[in-house]
Amino acid sequence: MSAIQTTTYGTATDFSSGLKEDLDLVFMDEFNGEERQFEKVFHVSDTKEFIINESKIQGPSLGNIVSEGGSFVRLEMVHIHDKTYQMATMKNEMKITREALDYLRFQEMKDAAKELARTISRTVDRYAQLFIANGFGSSLAPNDNLSLFNTAHALANEQYSQTTVANRSNLSLNATNLASRRVAMRQMRNDNGDPCLLKPNRLITGPNLEFVGAKMVAPGSEPGTANNDPNVAGRGLEHIVLDCLADPWAPYPNMWVLQDSKAHKLKFFWGKRPVQWVDKDPNSADYLYRIECRFAYGCSDFRGVDGNTGEV
Repeated sequence: MSAIQTTTYGTATDFSSGLKEDLDLVFMDEFNGEERQFEKVFHVSDTKEFIINESKIQGPSLGNIVSEGGSFVRLEMVHIHDKTYQMATMKNEMKITREALDYLRFQEMKDAAKELARTISRTVDRYAQLFIANGFGSSLAPNDNLSLFNTAHALANEQYSQTTVANRSNLSLNATNLASRRVAMRQMRNDNGDPCLLKPNRLITGPNLEFVGAKMVAPGSEPGTANNDPNVAGRGLEHIVLDCLADPWAPYPNMWVLQDSKAHKLKFFWGKRPVQWVDKDPNSADYLYRIECRFAYGCSDFRGVDGNTGEV
């Protein structure tokens, strides 16, 4: 953490620039030092756009090979679906009273700035995590507006014999089911019916399955057996625990998710990282230390994640 300046802040009637700078420093040090668990499982980026529009384009299954001197063959690209992300805005403030300034309660102000930073950071973290927690219900995939985790996601190419694909089960977490769902992810198809070439390398659980998940990915013998068979079901998996995949937020607190860390389309955009300023209340003459930030999150495609309720 950066050192806090020991500034003489001026008279009690003046909210000095030195005090604001110190509060800003304390706030940002605390905010940047907070662990935001969602950042481990979302692609995070910054944008200057308030509304982000994405379109998914699907090309043909294979290119064309021509003979010597042959002409170029145009490959037709097909529009599959759109996804729109729109910024949500957080506006929060804390009051610094005339009394706090008159009696030089600067440490109290700094402690309050730290608490404000924690609150804002954890609010953002919770909202993003809840998109996954609600993946069996209210969190939707843009492909077909079905839940993110679903057994009947539609394929856009009607020429392919298979019309739906699944990225959901109700299986509990054990070595057999883990292996089964890893195979299911490897068999996921794109809209042409071709393999997506997914490589699940993350196991995401909530606190209920923290230690079960740790066993699943630990090197050595297969968990839950008395023999010395190697643990191949969890080989190559990173285990990530999200605290909000639990009661009272998650409908299925024993849920678990497999993810391809590169191919997944869970996205988080910072439209405005936290900025601070000070206004004066004209009625009380108290000061208002204000924070604003903007962000958007969701998914651009259901492929790359596989959700399991853990009920069976």
